[in-house]
Amino acid sequence: MIKPPNNGLPDGALLIRPTAKENVATVLNV
Repeated sequence: MIKPPNNGLPDGALLIRPTAKENVATVLNV
């Protein structure tokens, strides 16, 4: 899994909101 740089968001936010991580991964894939 590729870990994107923090865009002003704490690592905890990614863990709490998996949907947000999915969206980020989708944007990177596009």
